[in-house]
Amino acid sequence: MISDELPFNYPRLIDGDISLTRFLKALDLFDSPHKKLQNIIHIAGTNGKGSTSAFLKSILTEAGFRVNRFISPHLVSLYERIELSQTQISAGQFEHYHTIAKTKLSEHNIALSFFEMLTLIAFLAYLDHPADYIILETGLGGRLDATNVIENPLVTLITRIALDHQALLGNSLDQIAAEKAGIFKKGTPAFTIAQEPIVLDVLQNQANKLQVPLFVQNKEGSCIINDKKAELPGHKIFSYTPQFLTASYQHENAALAIAAAIHLYPNIDLKHIETGIKQAYHPGRFQKWRSVDGCQLWLDGAHNPNGAAALSKTLIDMKQKSSATKIALWPMLLSNRSFDDFLDPFQKHQIIDHFLPPPLEAKFTLMSEHDYHFADTVKDPFIKILHHSIQNGSTDIVICGSLYYIGWCLKNEHILFENTSH
Repeated sequence: MISDELPFNYPRLIDGDISLTRFLKALDLFDSPHKKLQNIIHIAGTNGKGSTSAFLKSILTEAGFRVNRFISPHLVSLYERIELSQTQISAGQFEHYHTIAKTKLSEHNIALSFFEMLTLIAFLAYLDHPADYIILETGLGGRLDATNVIENPLVTLITRIALDHQALLGNSLDQIAAEKAGIFKKGTPAFTIAQEPIVLDVLQNQANKLQVPLFVQNKEGSCIINDKKAELPGHKIFSYTPQFLTASYQHENAALAIAAAIHLYPNIDLKHIETGIKQAYHPGRFQKWRSVDGCQLWLDGAHNPNGAAALSKTLIDMKQKSSATKIALWPMLLSNRSFDDFLDPFQKHQIIDHFLPPPLEAKFTLMSEHDYHFADTVKDPFIKILHHSIQNGSTDIVICGSLYYIGWCLKNEHILFENTSH
């Protein structure tokens, strides 16, 4: 049986090869499962993929459909990535398909990367556990993503596109957008939100080449997506109340999911949409976590400048609702991330009252140039730093900067808060 601590040990890349050729050769050994899967919804984007897919799955489930979902990354367990209708794949099921895959691949001397092997396991599991819909999130990019071997999706969705993973996807928004638009398939409808003009230009050009109907937020004659409405030409308008969405950035993700759901099922009951949005759960996205000594802890996966900007808007809303709110930010950025770029939106709006120290492995570049108050040491244990912030008057502490660290917090929650009030 594989361990939850180290369940899967595969390289991120095989000899620097990022093409799909080797993966397609591997799929041939299993009678091309990607060609047998039906009713696929394919989602790419920099930020918001997980939330959008969670909203869409919840809506479709409320409407009575069975929905399998493939997500990336996971927070606590690798098995989160492969959902079989209402449950994630079990350890036994995962090991079953993993053994089948690695045995046959070994016989033919074909090596797969971490994400390619996960995708193969998901495809095999979905064949044995059919559903009405399959939602596939790309892992990274789109054009050369392992999920992009599929041929006939029902619809493709593009969430927020921003600068991230430039080493693999390109150093500019137009380059990254071109990679994401690589999931477009000829004639298959595509949906996106309002993006930077250069991003929309790239998406529209690729859509034109492939005769793809591209529905864009607030584009006349297309779909209208905002905080209160999702509309498609020739279909009913769905107006909803966004108060139950904790983070303001979730409005565009929810509305994108709503527009896709209406396209897929024009006669959907609007009650199913509203209930689906309310009941959707995607941890680590402005998640209300624990309360310690009257201080509320939040977990948010924002890890790039665009995510930081979106999070800052949510924190502005918090401040506006109560003048007594004092927010501490705990940015757990990994070493390859820039503190300057990430912290800029929070500094610009002056919404953070206290900044907590990042972990030792984080990058401290130019930190001294900011007028931020950091605790004296980064070596203090989690709870000591937490209480230091509470003693400084923080009413809310937002932990962000790394989905991996968010996952660590969730996985070790019982240890971290063993002797604290909550």
